[in-house]
Amino acid sequence: MFKHFYILIYLFFFSVSVFATSFTAKPFEQRVDEAHFVVRGYVGMTYSDWSLSQKGKKRIYTFTEVLTKEVLKGDVSSNSVMLRSLGGMKDGVGVMVHGVAKFKRGEDVVVFMGKQNSDESYSIRGMMMGKYQVVQQGGDEVLKGPGIGGPSQHHVHRLKSHDDTNGKKEPKLKWTTGELKQLIASQTVNNKGVSPVVVDADVPASQLQNSKSEAFVSMEETKEDESDNQYFFYGWLFIGIVFTGIFMALFFWRIRKN
Repeated sequence: MFKHFYILIYLFFFSVSVFATSFTAKPFEQRVDEAHFVVRGYVGMTYSDWSLSQKGKKRIYTFTEVLTKEVLKGDVSSNSVMLRSLGGMKDGVGVMVHGVAKFKRGEDVVVFMGKQNSDESYSIRGMMMGKYQVVQQGGDEVLKGPGIGGPSQHHVHRLKSHDDTNGKKEPKLKWTTGELKQLIASQTVNNKGVSPVVVDADVPASQLQNSKSEAFVSMEETKEDESDNQYFFYGWLFIGIVFTGIFMALFFWRIRKN
């Protein structure tokens, strides 16, 4: 009995990878500017499979289909896009990554995407910071997500509320889809060196920018598929300590019993 239990412990330990994630605090406007594509749509199917990372390494990813309702930034001509996030379960091997975006089938979302991968999928810029749910609020379509009004932004808000001597604007804690369109239009013309124009928030995104051109994005390519994140093996260490402790306790308990 104990022999089988020890085997199960070590099979679990060596079959599951756990990654912790740290995020770089960025204003919402900067995240929008750094996104190659911004798409609104409805969440479809989700599955996990093996694929190659940007460095050509074989990894497990979770793929999520988004049925395109509106392309807010960039040139995406297909009726759906496939998003991929590091992590998932495939062939008895699991990879857990904290901070990845979570999706529910049928959910109305806006996603910030990077360049297209070799498997024709798109990585989500900033992981969970690049996914926003669209909800109805007071007649407006409002974006909800950790990248808006999150802990880091609330912290900055509290600090500046006492003395804003530098004249810097406090971060917006509410963004509507119309305001997002205006922001993208403004960033597009600014990055092209053209004076910004005021646009109607109700105008479709296709009329706010030329679908054949992409706004210039000043950014560093990520070392892995997700942006401004670093993966550490702290999860491995934690699991190792826990299961080694269990193993040693059972081992000495059995010796003592005999």
